[in-house]
Amino acid sequence: MVAYTQYRSDPRCRREAEALAQRGDEVDFICLGSAGEPKLELIEGVTVRRLAMKRYRGDSAASYALSYATFFLKASLAILRLSLRDRFHVIHVHSMPELMVFIALLPRLLGAKVVLDLHELSPELYADRFGLSSRHPVLQLLIFVERICVRWVHRVICVHEPQAKHIMSRCSPRERPSVVMNVPDPRLFHQSSDAPSGTCDNGTFKMVHHGTIVERYGGDIAVRALASLDGKIPGLEFVIYGDGDFARNLSEEISRLNLGERVSLSGRTLPLEAVAPAIKDAQLGIVPHRDGPIMKWALPTKLMEYVALGIPVVVARTWVVTRYFDDSMVMFFEPGNASDLARCILKLYREPELRRSLAQNAKKFLEEHSWEKEREKLFSVIDGLET
Repeated sequence: MVAYTQYRSDPRCRREAEALAQRGDEVDFICLGSAGEPKLELIEGVTVRRLAMKRYRGDSAASYALSYATFFLKASLAILRLSLRDRFHVIHVHSMPELMVFIALLPRLLGAKVVLDLHELSPELYADRFGLSSRHPVLQLLIFVERICVRWVHRVICVHEPQAKHIMSRCSPRERPSVVMNVPDPRLFHQSSDAPSGTCDNGTFKMVHHGTIVERYGGDIAVRALASLDGKIPGLEFVIYGDGDFARNLSEEISRLNLGERVSLSGRTLPLEAVAPAIKDAQLGIVPHRDGPIMKWALPTKLMEYVALGIPVVVARTWVVTRYFDDSMVMFFEPGNASDLARCILKLYREPELRRSLAQNAKKFLEEHSWEKEREKLFSVIDGLET
């Protein structure tokens, strides 16, 4: 497997790689390096090979392109060395960007099959991030590249059914994309007791939000909602775990609103094993992403992790989320509307029975889309390449 990511904190990459390793497959994972981590490490049966470079954080499209190109070259050389020693049967490339699939050019010539795992829709993501119109030549180029990559690989994996239908319509791949949903690994995310319903032992009402901190994920919307609840919820606190391009802006917003005593910003991305212990005692999970070209397609992993832990969720009402969750399972608010988010938080604070009901009903999603079921779909894709 190959991905422009940091292995320890990437839930989808880890879940898939470790599932394959656990059933007996030999899995090498080539990824970004990180301070204090070894270049070579065995994690849950997966041989993690870290390259000597870090993830780029910033707003420069040129710098992103340079970082991706550097990773492409280093990963290509790493795969070349490994292929000369021991041929791969499958090269599984996680986007973004889709062009990373051509890292597998030599192994494919030697007989390896290539899988493209589409985490997000790159054209929509860049349109959202850099304000590109639907007719912008750069956006059209990205769609063209996506189509070439999707058609070049042997199989495509998508994160949910709407994305798979969209890729099928826009790119016409060899076969219909398979869907392996981003549901949490029950080894790490499981409810050990009843869903949190009252205040914590120390008299606080704790809300949490975790993951990469970028503007489209709406952390600032949640902070403004909290500011408007001043004095209405005794012991209210909001803990944000993560880091990213928007972390400094978010920190400045917390300071501007004088929320330093009630909002905690960790400033670091948690390893996957540390997420559940950090958030499991929360009364609410907040998923405040903005709507837009890319977020309409989002089914946030954090949403499903809160559900697995029995934490009731307040989430922005965006298109794909409403395809899988309804009003009996989560509390929806209008995307981008801090006042509406504050209203939902206050309502759930005042109605513990509603919190319990939402948390319980949301479990229906994981009953239908458990990792055990999704894992079998992954195995089916990989095993089908051998026939």
